[in-house]
Amino acid sequence: MAVTIFCFVNKDGSVRFEDEKNGCLKYEFSLKTRMMTIEPLEVERSLRQDAIARNHFDNLVGTPEKLMSFAQLGRLSKLELADLLSPEKKQAYLHVCAGVERALTETCTAKGEPCLENGCAVEGEICLNALLESGEIYTVAYVSAWTYLFINPENRVSVWKN
Repeated sequence: MAVTIFCFVNKDGSVRFEDEKNGCLKYEFSLKTRMMTIEPLEVERSLRQDAIARNHFDNLVGTPEKLMSFAQLGRLSKLELADLLSPEKKQAYLHVCAGVERALTETCTAKGEPCLENGCAVEGEICLNALLESGEIYTVAYVSAWTYLFINPENRVSVWKN
């Protein structure tokens, strides 16, 4: 899974987060490799725009601490965060997330208000609707579990160990 964040930089140096407009360049930053790329490569750009994008990504996720703060904003999925953990810790993390998902599904089921007229569509399975309805609770739970593991450098993929 590609774990990337992106921004657009105008020729005047302003950073945008929406689609390319008015000559903006799209810069991508891979959280898995900690490398920045520009699409398409053959586009004319300035060193100033490159530096602005690099500075933007550094401010957002330039250190493990900044990455953890960025993750707390809920902008990265459970699977994107999992890919930033060492293989052993990734499995432990996904196991914890599955437990949270089961608990949220059971809580939803216990309400006795199924989302379908004839009952729950996925009895005994994780229900996406239950996760969506829990909203921020689910996000806080999986980000907290990830942060608990990621805070220890030994639990990170190699590019984030320092």
